Amino acid sequence: QSSILEFVEKYETFKPLYYLVQALQLMYAGDHRKASKFLEGVDRDYITDSERFFNPFVFTLQVEIYLADLNFELALETADNFIQILNTQGVHQLVPNLLLVPDLINQKARALIGLGRKEEAYQELLAARDMAEEQNSRRILWAILIDLADLESEKAVAESYREKARQIIQYISDHITDAKLKDSFLSLPRVRKVNSPQ
Repeated sequence: QSSILEFVEKYETFKPLYYLVQALQLMYAGDHRKASKFLEGVDRDYITDSERFFNPFVFTLQVEIYLADLNFELALETADNFIQILNTQGVHQLVPNLLLVPDLINQKARALIGLGRKEEAYQELLAARDMAEEQNSRRILWAILIDLADLESEKAVAESYREKARQIIQYISDHITDAKLKDSFLSLPRVRKVNSPQ
């Protein structure tokens, strides 16, 4: 850890990535408050293209922290703002930006759910699902399907969403070779929820 810190202190360009990785690890570990502290070390106002690459990850992580804090208004505002930035800057210019759009829409929907605006959330989730399916992005699609199932009033449709989510989760799990990483994925609350008997 100390050698990594010495490296990033020497090579300033790597600082955003270091802070971002630390924040992500803390978020996955369930400590969103410490994650927020590390996120403060990432400056969003970068100038070069290589540094601008980190912005989408910073914003999605920030929204996730707001959601964990139950600060749904700020989560919604932040997600909306960055979706607008992507649209105005030309989302197709940077593939990583494009791939994170379903994440942001999913986060926006979760914020809307927290604010009690479930019908709006449902429509956002349908848009996120369509985009994730178009990208063949299993990474986020399973989570979108779970949220859709929770909002769906038709039991048969809700169960079809859950079943598809289970299949995607199984696929992802089968392709994780690292045992510790696989256990971490399968222990996520939303994964456990969809895998548990209804």
